[in-house]
Amino acid sequence: MRVRGLMLLFALSATVVGGLFMTGVLMLGMGLKMNSLRDDVPISAFGYKDISPLEIPDYHYHAETSYLSHKLEKKQKRRKDMVAKVCHENGIRTTTRIRPDLLQYIYVNDQHKMLYCAIPKVACTNWKRVLFLLSGKSNITNALDLSANFVHSNANYSQYVRTLNSFSEEDIEMRLATYVKFFFVRNPLERILSAYRNKFAARYSTYFQERFGRKIIKRYRKNPSTESLTHGHDVTFAEFVRYLLDPRTSKESQLNMHWLHYYKICHPCLIKYDIIGKYETLFPDSQYVLEKVGADHLVSFPSKVSYPGPRTSSLLAAAYSKIAPEDIHKLWEMYAVDFAMFGYGYPDFTEKKTAHKIIHKG
Repeated sequence: MRVRGLMLLFALSATVVGGLFMTGVLMLGMGLKMNSLRDDVPISAFGYKDISPLEIPDYHYHAETSYLSHKLEKKQKRRKDMVAKVCHENGIRTTTRIRPDLLQYIYVNDQHKMLYCAIPKVACTNWKRVLFLLSGKSNITNALDLSANFVHSNANYSQYVRTLNSFSEEDIEMRLATYVKFFFVRNPLERILSAYRNKFAARYSTYFQERFGRKIIKRYRKNPSTESLTHGHDVTFAEFVRYLLDPRTSKESQLNMHWLHYYKICHPCLIKYDIIGKYETLFPDSQYVLEKVGADHLVSFPSKVSYPGPRTSSLLAAAYSKIAPEDIHKLWEMYAVDFAMFGYGYPDFTEKKTAHKIIHKG
């Protein structure tokens, strides 16, 4: 009886332990499946495969395991290798000397040794909020308590967060050599639509409507009304695209930074960045940055999107369906370096047969 009892006890213990082990394996598998990130895939435009856009996750990402950390490191290596490859293949000029005027969009946080190159329409408002909180120069603790107008006002914001070009040449070199350098990108055509929505369709500011809208309407609209010519308040997306593609636009002055090429804002062929984030994986990439600089316990990247209305990604197909395939192709050509450098494929809302016909027109 005693032997039978011991055997029964052993069997029950093995069952419990085995059950716990299988439960742990299943939970680990589910966790990895939920948190795993798609690998970057290079693009077809330069002889590679296409990459489909990823949805922005609705959860907070925490790279708590060595497996996930290793996966993120590999992802960053692929992104940086792609940048180096495109810089080399396109002969984008680099130099050992970095002029201060090229650094006007790079924001500095000395407390955590970080350099952030701000590209408009790629979550730069929230990143500038985060840098403000990390400056430790204010009692504000919630990033969303800072208005967009404040963080984009150079006169006010610069008192708390300086740009790299404001330092001496020696201090610039030291920071570039020792600080964590990062920036974020998104699908270039999605960014163009986002810029249009924010600067021309929205009604919170008239600056862009008066500065650019009036010129666009006068140049591209047949029989415009006096009101439209006066206020520039009703520019259509098609008219904005025509403005971007017009050779006169770039000849008259440098493109506005809200639609200027990524590589001309952050100069990744000149500056060796440590982290390249993407809007499609905004939250995990942002968490990764904060962990790298040791600030993840101090601040969280804002989880709310400040812009009202639907996400721009959900409006892409409808917006570009009103644009001629030839013009979509010209936009792709215009931003070809950005598409290639950051792994975005040929616009998938365009029929590829039509696109290939256009490509081979010569």
